Amino acid sequence: TVTGGASATDNVTTIFGNLLNRTNETQTVTYIVTPRTAAGCVGTDFTLTVTLNPTPEVTAMTTVTCSGVPFVVTPTNVTNGIVPINSLYSWNVPTFTGTVTGGASATNNVTTIFGNLRNRTNETQTVTYIITPRTAASCVGTNFTLTVTVPPTAEITTMTTVTCSGVAFVVTPTNVTNGIVPNGSVYSWSVPTFTGTVTGGASASNNPTIVFGNLLNRTNTTQTVTYTVIPQSDNCVGAAFTVIVTLNPTPEVTAMTTVTCSGVPFVVTPTNVTNGIVPIATRYTWLEPGFTGSVTGGASATNNITTIFGNLRNRTNETQTVTYIITPRTAANCLGTNFTLTVTLPPTAEITTMTTVTCSGVPFVVTPSNVTNGIVPDGSVYSWSVPTFTGTVTGGASATNNLATVFGTLSNRTNTTQTVTYRVTPLSGNCTGAAFTVIVTLNPTPEVSAMSRVVCNGV
Repeated sequence: TVTGGASATDNVTTIFGNLLNRTNETQTVTYIVTPRTAAGCVGTDFTLTVTLNPTPEVTAMTTVTCSGVPFVVTPTNVTNGIVPINSLYSWNVPTFTGTVTGGASATNNVTTIFGNLRNRTNETQTVTYIITPRTAASCVGTNFTLTVTVPPTAEITTMTTVTCSGVAFVVTPTNVTNGIVPNGSVYSWSVPTFTGTVTGGASASNNPTIVFGNLLNRTNTTQTVTYTVIPQSDNCVGAAFTVIVTLNPTPEVTAMTTVTCSGVPFVVTPTNVTNGIVPIATRYTWLEPGFTGSVTGGASATNNITTIFGNLRNRTNETQTVTYIITPRTAANCLGTNFTLTVTLPPTAEITTMTTVTCSGVPFVVTPSNVTNGIVPDGSVYSWSVPTFTGTVTGGASATNNLATVFGTLSNRTNTTQTVTYRVTPLSGNCTGAAFTVIVTLNPTPEVSAMSRVVCNGV
Protein backbone atom coordinates (compact mmCIF):
# COMPACT_ATOMS: atom_id res chain seq x y z
CA THR A 1 0.00 0.00 0.00
CA VAL A 2 1.64 3.15 -1.23
CA THR A 3 0.18 6.60 -1.67
CA GLY A 4 1.51 9.80 -3.24
CA GLY A 5 2.58 8.33 -6.60
CA ALA A 6 1.42 11.14 -8.94
CA SER A 7 1.94 11.39 -12.72
CA ALA A 8 3.80 14.19 -14.49
CA THR A 9 2.73 15.35 -18.03
CA ASP A 10 4.36 18.72 -18.19
CA ASN A 11 7.76 17.58 -19.42
CA VAL A 12 9.82 18.31 -16.32
CA THR A 13 13.56 18.02 -16.24
CA THR A 14 13.69 15.68 -13.27
CA ILE A 15 11.77 12.72 -12.11
CA PHE A 16 10.44 13.30 -8.65
CA GLY A 17 7.78 12.29 -6.19
CA ASN A 18 6.83 12.00 -2.55
CA LEU A 19 5.70 8.52 -1.79
CA LEU A 20 4.11 7.23 1.41
CA ASN A 21 4.60 3.62 2.30
CA ARG A 22 1.53 2.71 4.32
CA THR A 23 3.00 -0.60 5.43
CA ASN A 24 5.80 -1.63 7.76
CA GLU A 25 7.73 -3.38 5.02
CA THR A 26 9.79 -2.18 2.06
CA GLN A 27 7.70 -1.64 -1.05
CA THR A 28 8.68 -1.22 -4.72
CA VAL A 29 7.26 1.56 -6.85
CA THR A 30 7.83 1.46 -10.65
CA TYR A 31 7.51 4.54 -12.79
CA ILE A 32 7.32 4.29 -16.64
CA VAL A 33 9.06 7.42 -17.84
CA THR A 34 8.86 8.90 -21.30
CA PRO A 35 11.94 11.01 -22.20
CA ARG A 36 11.60 13.88 -24.64
CA THR A 37 14.05 16.47 -26.00
CA ALA A 38 13.43 20.19 -26.21
CA ALA A 39 13.13 19.70 -29.94
CA GLY A 40 10.24 17.32 -29.43
CA CYS A 41 12.08 14.10 -30.09
CA VAL A 42 10.46 11.35 -28.01
CA GLY A 43 12.62 8.56 -26.74
CA THR A 44 11.74 5.05 -25.78
CA ASP A 45 10.02 4.70 -22.41
CA PHE A 46 12.21 3.52 -19.52
CA THR A 47 11.42 2.44 -15.97
CA LEU A 48 12.39 4.02 -12.69
CA THR A 49 12.13 1.56 -9.80
CA VAL A 50 11.90 3.22 -6.38
CA THR A 51 12.63 1.06 -3.37
CA LEU A 52 10.43 2.63 -0.72
CA ASN A 53 11.48 1.81 2.81
CA PRO A 54 8.79 2.28 5.51
CA THR A 55 9.05 5.17 7.94
CA PRO A 56 7.71 4.69 11.51
CA GLU A 57 4.49 6.51 12.19
CA VAL A 58 3.80 5.61 15.79
CA THR A 59 0.73 6.96 17.56
CA ALA A 60 0.86 8.31 21.11
CA MET A 61 1.18 5.47 23.60
CA THR A 62 0.42 5.02 27.28
CA THR A 63 1.39 2.56 29.93
CA VAL A 64 0.94 2.17 33.67
CA THR A 65 3.63 0.95 36.04
CA CYS A 66 4.13 0.96 39.77
CA SER A 67 6.85 3.04 41.35
CA GLY A 68 10.08 1.09 41.28
CA VAL A 69 8.77 -1.51 38.83
CA PRO A 70 10.56 -1.47 35.42
CA PHE A 71 8.36 -0.97 32.38
CA VAL A 72 8.96 -2.07 28.80
CA VAL A 73 6.91 -0.80 25.88
CA THR A 74 7.28 -2.25 22.38
CA PRO A 75 5.23 -0.49 19.69
CA THR A 76 3.25 -2.97 17.61
CA ASN A 77 2.44 -2.53 13.95
CA VAL A 78 -1.16 -1.61 13.20
CA THR A 79 -2.06 -1.39 16.92
CA ASN A 80 0.28 1.55 17.40
CA GLY A 81 0.44 2.81 13.80
CA ILE A 82 3.08 1.92 11.26
CA VAL A 83 5.92 0.15 13.01
CA PRO A 84 8.55 -1.23 10.65
CA ILE A 85 10.34 -4.38 11.68
CA ASN A 86 13.44 -3.66 13.81
CA SER A 87 12.43 -0.06 14.45
CA LEU A 88 14.77 1.70 16.86
CA TYR A 89 13.95 4.35 19.42
CA SER A 90 15.75 7.12 21.25
CA TRP A 91 14.56 9.73 23.73
CA ASN A 92 15.68 12.49 26.05
CA VAL A 93 15.04 12.67 29.80
CA PRO A 94 11.26 12.69 30.23
CA THR A 95 9.12 15.37 31.83
CA PHE A 96 6.91 14.60 34.81
CA THR A 97 4.52 15.91 37.43
CA GLY A 98 5.32 15.79 41.13
CA THR A 99 8.58 14.22 42.25
CA VAL A 100 9.79 11.34 40.11
CA THR A 101 13.27 9.87 39.80
CA GLY A 102 14.83 7.38 37.38
CA GLY A 103 13.70 8.97 34.13
CA ALA A 104 16.86 8.43 32.04
CA SER A 105 17.44 9.23 28.38
CA ALA A 106 18.37 6.69 25.69
CA THR A 107 20.32 7.77 22.59
CA ASN A 108 21.58 4.41 21.38
CA ASN A 109 18.57 3.47 19.26
CA VAL A 110 17.17 0.59 21.28
CA THR A 111 14.42 -1.72 20.10
CA THR A 112 12.11 -1.16 23.07
CA ILE A 113 11.16 1.80 25.23
CA PHE A 114 11.95 1.11 28.85
CA GLY A 115 12.61 2.69 32.20
CA ASN A 116 12.43 2.29 35.95
CA LEU A 117 10.65 5.24 37.53
CA ARG A 118 10.25 5.94 41.22
CA ASN A 119 7.35 8.04 42.38
CA ARG A 120 8.57 9.85 45.48
CA THR A 121 5.07 11.01 46.50
CA ASN A 122 1.96 9.26 47.76
CA GLU A 123 -0.12 10.33 44.73
CA THR A 124 -0.18 9.15 41.13
CA GLN A 125 2.25 11.01 38.85
CA THR A 126 2.54 11.25 35.06
CA VAL A 127 5.79 10.94 33.13
CA THR A 128 5.95 11.91 29.45
CA TYR A 129 8.61 10.62 27.06
CA ILE A 130 9.10 12.15 23.58
CA ILE A 131 10.28 9.25 21.42
CA THR A 132 12.10 9.47 18.11
CA PRO A 133 11.56 6.32 16.00
CA ARG A 134 14.04 5.23 13.35
CA THR A 135 14.41 2.25 11.08
CA ALA A 136 17.53 0.24 10.41
CA ALA A 137 17.56 1.99 7.00
CA SER A 138 17.80 5.33 8.88
CA CYS A 139 14.26 6.39 8.07
CA VAL A 140 13.40 8.77 10.90
CA GLY A 141 9.78 8.95 11.90
CA THR A 142 7.87 11.75 13.54
CA ASN A 143 8.31 11.97 17.31
CA PHE A 144 5.55 10.41 19.35
CA THR A 145 4.77 10.50 23.06
CA LEU A 146 4.74 7.73 25.62
CA THR A 147 2.80 8.75 28.72
CA VAL A 148 3.62 6.62 31.76
CA THR A 149 1.16 6.72 34.64
CA VAL A 150 3.10 5.97 37.83
CA PRO A 151 0.88 5.17 40.83
CA PRO A 152 2.72 5.44 44.12
CA THR A 153 4.11 2.36 45.82
CA ALA A 154 4.27 2.30 49.59
CA GLU A 155 7.79 2.60 50.99
CA ILE A 156 7.30 2.36 54.73
CA THR A 157 10.07 2.51 57.30
CA THR A 158 10.27 0.24 60.34
CA MET A 159 7.59 1.10 62.87
CA THR A 160 7.43 0.45 66.60
CA THR A 161 4.72 0.41 69.20
CA VAL A 162 4.39 -0.50 72.87
CA THR A 163 1.44 -2.30 74.42
CA CYS A 164 0.50 -4.38 77.43
CA SER A 165 -0.25 -8.07 77.31
CA GLY A 166 -3.90 -8.52 76.41
CA VAL A 167 -4.33 -4.92 75.23
CA ALA A 168 -4.99 -4.59 71.49
CA PHE A 169 -2.56 -2.46 69.49
CA VAL A 170 -3.21 -0.54 66.27
CA VAL A 171 -0.51 0.86 63.98
CA THR A 172 -1.51 3.20 61.15
CA PRO A 173 1.35 4.21 58.83
CA THR A 174 1.31 7.94 58.08
CA ASN A 175 2.67 9.53 54.93
CA VAL A 176 5.98 11.38 55.38
CA THR A 177 6.26 10.38 59.04
CA ASN A 178 6.61 6.71 58.14
CA GLY A 179 7.82 7.05 54.58
CA ILE A 180 5.67 7.03 51.44
CA VAL A 181 2.15 5.92 52.34
CA PRO A 182 -0.34 6.24 49.45
CA ASN A 183 -3.94 6.94 50.33
CA GLY A 184 -5.97 3.76 50.67
CA SER A 185 -2.97 1.54 51.35
CA VAL A 186 -3.82 -1.87 52.78
CA TYR A 187 -1.65 -4.40 54.56
CA SER A 188 -1.16 -8.12 55.00
CA TRP A 189 1.21 -10.06 57.21
CA SER A 190 2.17 -13.54 58.28
CA VAL A 191 2.31 -14.89 61.83
CA PRO A 192 4.87 -12.73 63.68
CA THR A 193 8.08 -13.87 65.30
CA PHE A 194 8.70 -13.22 68.98
CA THR A 195 10.95 -13.72 71.97
CA GLY A 196 9.83 -15.63 75.06
CA THR A 197 6.34 -17.11 75.17
CA VAL A 198 3.70 -15.08 73.33
CA THR A 199 0.27 -16.10 72.05
CA GLY A 200 -2.31 -14.38 69.85
CA GLY A 201 0.01 -13.36 67.00
CA ALA A 202 -2.29 -14.06 64.04
CA SER A 203 -1.69 -13.44 60.35
CA ALA A 204 -3.85 -11.18 58.17
CA SER A 205 -4.40 -11.71 54.45
CA ASN A 206 -7.58 -9.71 53.94
CA ASN A 207 -5.80 -6.41 53.46
CA PRO A 208 -7.00 -4.25 56.34
CA THR A 209 -6.09 -0.55 56.35
CA ILE A 210 -4.22 -0.81 59.66
CA VAL A 211 -1.79 -3.20 61.30
CA PHE A 212 -3.32 -4.58 64.48
CA GLY A 213 -3.25 -7.44 66.95
CA ASN A 214 -3.97 -8.57 70.49
CA LEU A 215 -0.98 -10.34 71.99
CA LEU A 216 -0.62 -12.19 75.28
CA ASN A 217 2.74 -12.19 77.02
CA ARG A 218 2.85 -15.41 79.02
CA THR A 219 5.97 -14.36 80.95
CA ASN A 220 6.70 -11.74 83.60
CA THR A 221 9.28 -9.87 81.50
CA THR A 222 8.97 -7.67 78.42
CA GLN A 223 8.96 -9.53 75.10
CA THR A 224 9.45 -8.36 71.51
CA VAL A 225 7.12 -9.33 68.67
CA THR A 226 8.10 -8.61 65.06
CA TYR A 227 5.61 -8.45 62.19
CA THR A 228 6.71 -8.49 58.55
CA VAL A 229 4.07 -6.42 56.76
CA ILE A 230 3.46 -6.18 53.02
CA PRO A 231 1.78 -2.92 51.91
CA GLN A 232 -0.36 -2.67 48.79
CA SER A 233 -1.69 0.46 47.09
CA ASP A 234 -4.17 -0.37 44.34
CA ASN A 235 -2.20 -2.95 42.38
CA CYS A 236 1.22 -1.80 43.54
CA VAL A 237 2.81 -4.07 46.14
CA GLY A 238 5.47 -2.34 48.20
CA ALA A 239 8.52 -3.77 49.89
CA ALA A 240 7.81 -5.50 53.20
CA PHE A 241 8.44 -3.44 56.32
CA THR A 242 8.58 -4.44 59.97
CA VAL A 243 6.37 -3.50 62.89
CA ILE A 244 8.14 -4.17 66.19
CA VAL A 245 5.81 -4.50 69.18
CA THR A 246 7.29 -4.13 72.65
CA LEU A 247 4.97 -6.32 74.69
CA ASN A 248 5.04 -5.51 78.38
CA PRO A 249 3.71 -8.19 80.73
CA THR A 250 0.38 -7.71 82.47
CA PRO A 251 -0.15 -9.21 85.95
CA GLU A 252 -2.38 -12.27 85.98
CA VAL A 253 -2.46 -13.17 89.65
CA THR A 254 -4.50 -16.13 90.85
CA ALA A 255 -6.67 -15.99 93.98
CA MET A 256 -4.52 -16.06 97.11
CA THR A 257 -5.10 -16.99 100.75
CA THR A 258 -3.32 -16.37 104.01
CA VAL A 259 -3.93 -16.99 107.70
CA THR A 260 -3.10 -14.57 110.49
CA CYS A 261 -4.09 -14.08 114.10
CA SER A 262 -6.22 -11.18 115.22
CA GLY A 263 -3.98 -8.19 115.81
CA VAL A 264 -0.96 -9.75 114.04
CA PRO A 265 0.06 -7.87 110.85
CA PHE A 266 0.13 -9.94 107.65
CA VAL A 267 2.18 -9.35 104.51
CA VAL A 268 1.51 -11.13 101.21
CA THR A 269 3.82 -10.81 98.20
CA PRO A 270 2.61 -12.58 95.04
CA THR A 271 5.33 -14.69 93.44
CA ASN A 272 5.74 -15.31 89.72
CA VAL A 273 4.69 -18.80 88.58
CA THR A 274 3.47 -19.80 92.06
CA ASN A 275 0.73 -17.17 91.96
CA GLY A 276 0.40 -16.74 88.20
CA ILE A 277 2.16 -14.12 86.08
CA VAL A 278 3.73 -11.54 88.37
CA PRO A 279 5.97 -8.99 86.59
CA ILE A 280 8.89 -7.54 88.52
CA ALA A 281 7.94 -4.46 90.60
CA THR A 282 4.21 -5.12 90.26
CA ARG A 283 2.21 -2.80 92.50
CA TYR A 284 -1.13 -3.29 94.19
CA THR A 285 -4.12 -1.21 95.27
CA TRP A 286 -7.31 -2.25 97.03
CA LEU A 287 -10.45 -0.91 98.64
CA GLU A 288 -11.60 -1.73 102.15
CA PRO A 289 -12.16 -5.48 102.33
CA GLY A 290 -15.39 -7.33 102.97
CA PHE A 291 -15.63 -9.66 105.95
CA THR A 292 -17.82 -11.93 108.04
CA GLY A 293 -18.58 -11.26 111.72
CA SER A 294 -17.04 -8.26 113.44
CA VAL A 295 -13.61 -7.26 112.15
CA THR A 296 -11.75 -3.95 112.39
CA GLY A 297 -8.57 -2.62 110.76
CA GLY A 298 -9.37 -3.46 107.13
CA ALA A 299 -7.99 -0.34 105.46
CA SER A 300 -7.74 0.47 101.74
CA ALA A 301 -4.52 1.21 99.86
CA THR A 302 -4.43 3.43 96.77
CA ASN A 303 -0.75 4.29 96.57
CA ASN A 304 0.44 1.34 94.45
CA ILE A 305 2.59 -0.53 96.92
CA THR A 306 4.65 -3.64 96.23
CA THR A 307 3.12 -5.89 98.90
CA ILE A 308 -0.36 -6.56 100.24
CA PHE A 309 -0.57 -6.03 103.96
CA GLY A 310 -2.90 -5.27 106.82
CA ASN A 311 -3.51 -5.57 110.55
CA LEU A 312 -6.93 -7.00 111.25
CA ARG A 313 -8.62 -7.47 114.59
CA ASN A 314 -11.23 -10.16 115.06
CA ARG A 315 -13.68 -8.83 117.63
CA THR A 316 -15.35 -12.21 118.11
CA ASN A 317 -14.30 -15.53 119.63
CA GLU A 318 -14.76 -17.38 116.31
CA THR A 319 -12.72 -17.50 113.10
CA GLN A 320 -13.69 -14.84 110.58
CA THR A 321 -12.95 -14.43 106.86
CA VAL A 322 -11.79 -11.16 105.28
CA THR A 323 -11.74 -10.78 101.47
CA TYR A 324 -9.63 -8.19 99.65
CA ILE A 325 -10.16 -7.38 95.97
CA ILE A 326 -6.72 -6.47 94.67
CA THR A 327 -5.89 -4.52 91.49
CA PRO A 328 -2.36 -5.25 90.20
CA ARG A 329 -0.45 -2.79 88.01
CA THR A 330 3.08 -2.78 86.56
CA ALA A 331 5.58 0.06 86.45
CA ALA A 332 4.75 0.32 82.72
CA ASN A 333 1.13 0.96 83.74
CA CYS A 334 -0.18 -2.39 82.53
CA LEU A 335 -3.35 -2.98 84.53
CA GLY A 336 -4.10 -6.59 85.42
CA THR A 337 -7.42 -8.23 86.22
CA ASN A 338 -8.52 -7.96 89.85
CA PHE A 339 -7.80 -10.97 92.04
CA THR A 340 -8.88 -11.87 95.59
CA LEU A 341 -6.87 -12.30 98.75
CA THR A 342 -8.82 -14.23 101.37
CA VAL A 343 -7.52 -13.77 104.91
CA THR A 344 -8.59 -16.40 107.45
CA LEU A 345 -8.61 -14.59 110.78
CA PRO A 346 -8.76 -16.88 113.84
CA PRO A 347 -9.65 -15.09 117.08
CA THR A 348 -7.01 -14.10 119.62
CA ALA A 349 -7.87 -14.06 123.33
CA GLU A 350 -8.18 -10.57 124.80
CA ILE A 351 -8.97 -11.17 128.46
CA THR A 352 -9.50 -8.45 131.00
CA THR A 353 -8.07 -8.53 134.54
CA MET A 354 -9.79 -11.16 136.67
CA THR A 355 -10.11 -11.45 140.45
CA THR A 356 -10.96 -14.19 142.87
CA VAL A 357 -11.04 -14.60 146.67
CA THR A 358 -9.98 -17.70 148.47
CA CYS A 359 -8.82 -18.77 151.89
CA SER A 360 -5.33 -19.85 152.64
CA GLY A 361 -4.98 -23.50 151.75
CA VAL A 362 -8.21 -23.61 149.74
CA PRO A 363 -7.66 -24.25 145.99
CA PHE A 364 -8.97 -21.61 143.57
CA VAL A 365 -10.03 -22.07 139.96
CA VAL A 366 -10.55 -19.24 137.45
CA THR A 367 -12.16 -19.97 134.07
CA PRO A 368 -12.33 -16.94 131.71
CA SER A 369 -15.71 -16.60 130.04
CA ASN A 370 -16.33 -15.02 126.64
CA VAL A 371 -17.91 -11.57 126.75
CA THR A 372 -17.84 -11.47 130.57
CA ASN A 373 -14.07 -11.49 130.64
CA GLY A 374 -13.38 -10.14 127.14
CA ILE A 375 -12.79 -12.20 124.03
CA VAL A 376 -12.30 -15.81 124.98
CA PRO A 377 -12.15 -18.18 121.99
CA ASP A 378 -13.36 -21.72 122.52
CA GLY A 379 -10.55 -24.09 123.48
CA SER A 380 -8.31 -21.37 124.88
CA VAL A 381 -5.57 -22.60 127.19
CA TYR A 382 -3.34 -20.78 129.64
CA SER A 383 0.16 -20.71 131.03
CA TRP A 384 1.71 -18.53 133.71
CA SER A 385 4.87 -17.90 135.61
CA VAL A 386 5.32 -17.94 139.43
CA PRO A 387 3.02 -15.21 140.78
CA THR A 388 4.03 -12.16 142.78
CA PHE A 389 2.52 -11.51 146.21
CA THR A 390 2.50 -9.39 149.29
CA GLY A 391 3.46 -10.72 152.74
CA THR A 392 4.47 -14.33 153.09
CA VAL A 393 2.75 -16.72 150.70
CA THR A 394 3.68 -20.19 149.60
CA GLY A 395 2.34 -22.55 146.92
CA GLY A 396 2.39 -20.12 143.98
CA ALA A 397 3.60 -22.43 141.22
CA SER A 398 3.98 -21.71 137.50
CA ALA A 399 2.23 -23.63 134.69
CA THR A 400 3.61 -24.05 131.18
CA ASN A 401 1.53 -26.93 129.97
CA ASN A 402 -1.36 -24.86 128.59
CA LEU A 403 -4.21 -25.67 130.89
CA ALA A 404 -7.87 -24.91 130.34
CA THR A 405 -8.23 -23.05 133.67
CA VAL A 406 -6.12 -20.87 135.92
CA PHE A 407 -5.80 -22.55 139.30
CA GLY A 408 -3.65 -22.92 142.37
CA THR A 409 -3.50 -23.63 146.09
CA LEU A 410 -1.90 -20.84 148.07
CA SER A 411 -0.96 -20.66 151.75
CA ASN A 412 -1.06 -17.33 153.57
CA ARG A 413 1.58 -17.55 156.23
CA THR A 414 0.37 -14.36 157.93
CA ASN A 415 -2.67 -13.41 159.93
CA THR A 416 -3.69 -10.68 157.49
CA THR A 417 -5.11 -10.78 153.98
CA GLN A 418 -2.49 -10.97 151.22
CA THR A 419 -2.68 -10.34 147.48
CA VAL A 420 -1.26 -12.74 144.88
CA THR A 421 -0.94 -11.60 141.25
CA TYR A 422 -0.62 -14.04 138.27
CA ARG A 423 0.47 -12.95 134.76
CA VAL A 424 -1.40 -15.34 132.49
CA THR A 425 -0.72 -15.86 128.77
CA PRO A 426 -3.69 -17.20 126.78
CA LEU A 427 -3.30 -19.37 123.66
CA SER A 428 -6.11 -20.02 121.17
CA GLY A 429 -5.06 -22.43 118.44
CA ASN A 430 -1.80 -20.87 117.23
CA CYS A 431 -2.76 -17.37 118.34
CA THR A 432 -1.10 -16.13 121.54
CA GLY A 433 -3.03 -13.38 123.25
CA ALA A 434 -1.74 -10.55 125.40
CA ALA A 435 -0.99 -11.54 128.98
CA PHE A 436 -3.70 -10.68 131.50
CA THR A 437 -3.68 -10.66 135.29
CA VAL A 438 -5.50 -12.81 137.80
CA ILE A 439 -5.52 -11.18 141.23
CA VAL A 440 -6.15 -13.58 144.11
CA THR A 441 -7.24 -12.10 147.43
CA LEU A 442 -5.85 -14.59 149.90
CA ASN A 443 -7.54 -14.44 153.30
CA PRO A 444 -5.67 -15.96 156.23
CA THR A 445 -6.94 -19.15 157.71
CA PRO A 446 -6.44 -19.77 161.48
CA GLU A 447 -3.82 -22.34 162.13
CA VAL A 448 -3.80 -22.59 166.05
CA SER A 449 -1.54 -25.15 167.66
CA ALA A 450 -2.66 -27.27 170.68
CA MET A 451 -2.76 -25.23 173.90
CA SER A 452 -2.61 -26.18 177.74
CA ARG A 453 -3.22 -24.34 180.99
CA VAL A 454 -2.83 -25.24 184.77
CA VAL A 455 -5.45 -23.87 187.16
CA CYS A 456 -6.42 -24.61 190.87
CA ASN A 457 -9.67 -26.32 191.72
CA GLY A 458 -12.40 -23.77 191.96
CA VAL A 459 -10.27 -20.98 190.61
